[in-house]
Amino acid sequence: MPPAPNLASNPAGEVVFVPVSSTRVAPVAAGVAMAVIFGLSFSFTKTALRFLTPMDLLALRFGLAALAMAILAFTGTFRLDFAGKYWRRLIPLALCEPVIYFLCETAGIQATSAAEAGMVIGAIPVVVAIMAAFFLGERPGLGQSFFIAASSLGIVLTFLGGPPSGGDSHPEGFLFLGVAVLAAGFYSVLSRRLAEEFSPLATTAVMMWMGAAVFIPLALGLHLVSGTAFPFRVLGAPPVLLSLAYLGLFSSVAAFFLLNYMFHHLAAVRTVIYTNLTTLVSILAGVFFLGEHLAPYQWLGGGLILLGVWGTNRFVPKGKSPSDGESTHQWV
Repeated sequence: MPPAPNLASNPAGEVVFVPVSSTRVAPVAAGVAMAVIFGLSFSFTKTALRFLTPMDLLALRFGLAALAMAILAFTGTFRLDFAGKYWRRLIPLALCEPVIYFLCETAGIQATSAAEAGMVIGAIPVVVAIMAAFFLGERPGLGQSFFIAASSLGIVLTFLGGPPSGGDSHPEGFLFLGVAVLAAGFYSVLSRRLAEEFSPLATTAVMMWMGAAVFIPLALGLHLVSGTAFPFRVLGAPPVLLSLAYLGLFSSVAAFFLLNYMFHHLAAVRTVIYTNLTTLVSILAGVFFLGEHLAPYQWLGGGLILLGVWGTNRFVPKGKSPSDGESTHQWV
C-alpha cells in the first residue's frame, strides 16, 4: 500500500495538512497503553469467570462496551459520520475481531494447556507479517524479521514456564487457536487497509456493536437450550461489577480504540508486535501483585519480547521513517 498523504479532514469538511512529526510519539504511547490494559485484563477475567460462564462474560463485556459507544455517539461526545462511506466494509473486520477471534480463542484455550495456547497465540505477529506483505505490500526488512522472530521466541519461553494445566490437549483445540490467529491476522490487514476511510472511533464502535449483536444472542440461546437462567443475580457482586467495568470499558473500548489508532499510523507488523507486550505485562503483574515467581528463562523470554518490540520499530526498511509516516491521517 503506498504511503498515505499528510491530509486529514475536520468536522467542517476542511482539508488540513498534518505534520509527520506530530504522530511520532502518540502511536508508541498508544501501543504501550494498549499492552498494559490488555495485560492487566487477565486478572479481571479470572475473577469474572468465577461467577460467569465464558459466553456470559463475552455477552456482558461487549454489551457494556456497545452501550458505552452508543451513549458517547448519541450525546455527541464524538462524531460517527458514516454518510457517504461504505461502512458495511467494516463488517468483515468486526466479524474477524472480536467475534471469530474470541469465540475460537475461548474454545481453543479450553481444549489445550495454557502453555500451548500461549505459544500458538504468540505466532500472531509472524502471521500478520506474512499477510501484510501479501495483501498490503508492507514487507518487513531482514532486521525486522529477526526481531519479530525474537519476540515470538520470547512468548514461547514465558509460557513454557507456566504451571501445568493438569488436563489433556485435544487436536480441535489447536484448530480453534489456529483460526483465532488467522482472524487476528485478517483483522490487522483490514484495519490497516480501511484506515484511510474510517476513523479509529468509527472502527471501534462497529467492532463493539458487532460483538454485542453476536455474543448476547449466543449466550441467551445457550441458556435457553440448557434450561438455565441468565445469572443476573451475580451482577450485584462487587468483584463482578469491577471486572465487567474494566473488561467492557477499558479492555474493550479503550484498548481496541488504541489498537485501531495505531493501525492508522503504523504498518501492520509494527502495530501488532506491541500485543506481545501484553504477555509480559500479565506476567509482571503476577510477580509484583500476586507474589508469583519466574524461572530464569522466563525472564529471558521477557527480555526477548522487549528486544523484539524495540527492534521491529527501530530497524524499518529504507525509505520509511522509524517514527512512521506510512499513514498520518488524523480526525480532528
